[in-house]
Amino acid sequence: MATFRGEFGGFNCCAIAADGVTVVAGDWSGRVHFLRLEGV
Repeated sequence: MATFRGEFGGFNCCAIAADGVTVVAGDWSGRVHFLRLEGV
């Protein structure tokens, strides 16, 4: 389990890519973020 926070109060949606280490998340401002998990 992990917690991610955006600049505008957090993310409102996310998905884990097929590679198992990339998370795509959207925040309330409409921006899309690509996050990479480490140590999994």
